[in-house]
Amino acid sequence: MGNSTVWKNSSQAPSAYTQAAPTGSHLVRLVEDPDVKKKIQFDEISVVDQGVQTDFSHGTSHKDTVGVTYPIIRINDTVMPEYYIKSMEVDTKGFIPQIRITLKFPNTVFITKDMPKDGDMISLFMRSDTDAINYLRDDFIVTNVAARSLAEKGSITTIMITGKLFLPYMESDKNIFGIIGTSKDVLRETAKKFGMGFAYNDTDAMDDFQNWICCGSAVDFIEDVTRHAWKNNTSFFRSWIDLYYNICYVNVNKFLLSDENTEDEVDVTFASMVSEYQNLANRSTDSKDARMAMKIFANDQTLKGSPFYISSWKPSVNTGISFKYGYTEQSYVFLHNPDLFKGDASTYAIALDNIPAYDQNKMDTHMIMRGRARYNEKTAGSSDLKRVNYDMAGEYTTYDWTGVEYAINDSDKNKKDSTDGWTGNVHLNYNRAPEHNDINNAELNKMYIEIVCDGLCLQVMKGERIPVIIYQYPMTHPSSLKTTGTNSDNINRMYSGFYVVDSITYAYTDKAGENISRFSTKMILKRREWPTPEMIQTE
Repeated sequence: MGNSTVWKNSSQAPSAYTQAAPTGSHLVRLVEDPDVKKKIQFDEISVVDQGVQTDFSHGTSHKDTVGVTYPIIRINDTVMPEYYIKSMEVDTKGFIPQIRITLKFPNTVFITKDMPKDGDMISLFMRSDTDAINYLRDDFIVTNVAARSLAEKGSITTIMITGKLFLPYMESDKNIFGIIGTSKDVLRETAKKFGMGFAYNDTDAMDDFQNWICCGSAVDFIEDVTRHAWKNNTSFFRSWIDLYYNICYVNVNKFLLSDENTEDEVDVTFASMVSEYQNLANRSTDSKDARMAMKIFANDQTLKGSPFYISSWKPSVNTGISFKYGYTEQSYVFLHNPDLFKGDASTYAIALDNIPAYDQNKMDTHMIMRGRARYNEKTAGSSDLKRVNYDMAGEYTTYDWTGVEYAINDSDKNKKDSTDGWTGNVHLNYNRAPEHNDINNAELNKMYIEIVCDGLCLQVMKGERIPVIIYQYPMTHPSSLKTTGTNSDNINRMYSGFYVVDSITYAYTDKAGENISRFSTKMILKRREWPTPEMIQTE
């Protein structure tokens, strides 16, 4: 069998987030709670060392390329050789990451011996070319297997397999427990209960203290708590499970508001190379020798060879969602707690406006996805055609009766050890919060961009805030992220700027094509307020 290269993580899943922002930094970050210890266990993965790779000009041992030039995939007792893997995609679009792989075999040995069956796992390992960047080591439970028809003797067998990240015990309906506290407290304790990590971006206190009860799937429970989470009118929330086995709980507006983030500061990370020939070069992979790089994505040719080079990009528009949520959503609720009010019963019936929490500093300088711009005859040019002046924002309003809410009052919050004597069950905005969170998250779906970068970009996480520079040809080298003037410097101002990473897809194909790596990283990037194509000067 020869020597073997062993990659293992038998104690816990790797950490991926900064535990504390550098001193003096004004950047909002997604951080991992150091007090929540992961207990997810993995099997070891070993790969037989096949010696020098003769198909690469630099020539290096198999150990140096494991997980770098192609993903390590194991199903049952078979660790897939490189030439078995036709394609792979790992995407984080949903609450739980998914995997899709296509394998091709020269015979039927695999489907006879190790065909994936109910309960079987896809073990995955991928990494960059420096130890300073955390690797990906995940187990996906198989959800579907499809094989192409087998005909002639000796024909190639092709199998498509899908799976989702395996979360021990979390999807079982036998989970019954209750936690008194805020939504952030609850998700942190849920992470501890199931051996997961906990990542968040908002250290402020929440205003949603109550007794949260899980009566089934912990996954459903996490999503339900997030929808009913409440801090204030300018905060809204999302949650998901990441590829590092963290429950991520994010106040999305923390990354969007200019008051929360400085646009003069750019985050830094460790540099990596995406070319397979560069990866195989005789150089150190030790973390102490890692170089630093600015975390900026651009289609500038000077970035080619790094995972921050945008090889392709495209915009998407889905403004039809305004007809579903409206520009304003008004929710009605009856608060069934006389201790909260004085006066007649009509005081308990409340109408609450849910309006997207726009950045007020950008209302006069950016495009807001809130209907057609108002036409001003006084400022319009003489050649401009007259337009009908509909008030689009006032045109579409949705109404939602959210029912009776048995809200607790402030005196109940002092009884944190037991619910005995509580005058209600849920926090004051429990029924309103889902509408508020939904309409704000939907605002980000109206318009967004998708970028594709060469190689594995493991330096960026889902939910993170990142800067993007899109150049128009001919290309020029960026002198500064913040610029003034017109498009004469070739920067596309409409699509350049700061975004939130909505999802990441890591892909691999057996043919690199025009790219310099067989890996690629696709990101869907979203924001709410959009810059105009030209700079706007305001008084």
